Amino acid sequence: MPYLVRLYLSPRGRVGRFSFLAYFAIPFILLGILVGFFSSRDPRAALATLIAISAVSLWPSFAMTIKRLHDLSLSGWWVLAWYVVFGGLVLLRVPYLGVIVQLASLVVMVLLVALPGTNGANKYGAKP
Repeated sequence: MPYLVRLYLSPRGRVGRFSFLAYFAIPFILLGILVGFFSSRDPRAALATLIAISAVSLWPSFAMTIKRLHDLSLSGWWVLAWYVVFGGLVLLRVPYLGVIVQLASLVVMVLLVALPGTNGANKYGAKP
């Protein structure tokens, strides 16, 4: 399997902090530029662009997050646990849910970027 396909589409293995951060930072900047460009011309085109890019990047985001968790010697199932917890909060109609989810997501993202991976090999593979 080619390197980029394996990096972005396979949940197996490990990925380091820099690759994880680059995966989320570069598309975020490009998305901001594209949405900014389209929003001044046609807000519906900006929304369509946002939805299309979000849909295309959903699985690679899961795969990269799972591999980052693997680098920390954690199971990728924690990604599913994250969505189950916040899905439950949606069903319970928790007040200020949007703020809670955004702050919690920010904390998790900072931790995933800040914490160093396991030294040497672990059960998910060799050190990236």
